[in-house]
Amino acid sequence: MSNDMDTLVERIATESEMTADEVRAAIEKKKKALAGLVSETGAAHIVANELGVKTLERTRPAVRSIGELSENMREADIIGRVVRVFPPREFSRKDGSLGRVANIIIGDETGTIRVSFWDKGVEVIDHHGLEAGTPVKLVGGFIKRDNMDRIEMRFTTRSRIVVDPKNAEIPPLEKLATGSTGGSAPAQRLLLRDAVPGDVVRIRATVVQLFENNPLYEVCPSCGKRIRADEKGKFVCAEHGEQEPAYNMVVSATVDDGTNCLRAVFFRDNASDFLGLSVDDVRSEGEKAGDMTAAISRSAGSLLGRELLLEGRVRFNDISDRNELMVNRVSPPNAKAEAEALVTELEGSTGTPPSPS
Repeated sequence: MSNDMDTLVERIATESEMTADEVRAAIEKKKKALAGLVSETGAAHIVANELGVKTLERTRPAVRSIGELSENMREADIIGRVVRVFPPREFSRKDGSLGRVANIIIGDETGTIRVSFWDKGVEVIDHHGLEAGTPVKLVGGFIKRDNMDRIEMRFTTRSRIVVDPKNAEIPPLEKLATGSTGGSAPAQRLLLRDAVPGDVVRIRATVVQLFENNPLYEVCPSCGKRIRADEKGKFVCAEHGEQEPAYNMVVSATVDDGTNCLRAVFFRDNASDFLGLSVDDVRSEGEKAGDMTAAISRSAGSLLGRELLLEGRVRFNDISDRNELMVNRVSPPNAKAEAEALVTELEGSTGTPPSPS
């Protein structure tokens, strides 16, 4: 009997309270019963299974960089740093019960990804004191696409978070790649005149037009996918059936960086950041005014002429027949951070610091 087999027998004996000789006899009996269709090792595993002894330790997949993640990965492990924490939101389910969802953004040197926490999972964020800059290892996340076709990670009942994981080398917050969520290339600093569809860009631009449309749209409270009313006025999700809809937000504006102008589209949390208003704020103001564009109209005065840092992916819109920017991050300009980022880019492209002028 091989050393591996001896180890297996010993493990079965220890966990089943049988003697080693009794285990070997059971293995031999099982092997004969199966008329030689299995090996000695196979027979041992069958015996172990019948005794409730686990002999095969499940190995976890290697930790992946965010840039390596792809749709439908199960129990994916990543190590990174929390870039941002969004406040939790409540929604109503079809049965009248309340649900909760909260999101954080985790980043590493290859990109960023949104991680969503549902219901009791929301408590994990406060329990671990997660905030921008917290180093984390997220174990056992499920990778899927959201309703905007972006990769995101779902924190499930089998997932867990390790704060400040041992032996993990995680760049500081300002050194993280801040490209498009989930497996995309880091954003590159480009002028709008040079941007083409597929580019993930970082631009500094001024808001020159705000489209005053109703920014709210209905989504399934369980999966976040867009839903529309049927002929009976009921909202039905293809996956979860009839639902009392939750609401998300999309806002469009024209931005100009001095070289070209482009329509920029802001979804969900980015729309809230852009307007400085939550979905509930916009909905409440619209219902009071009897006009769901009321908050947009009011915000125009403070937004037009405002300079912002935007990151996102450029795509071609077949309907409008022009390029547009799908924004995944919006923030006010920070001169110091911009200067440091520029120096880093120049060092990376030349291998040496730029010479003082």
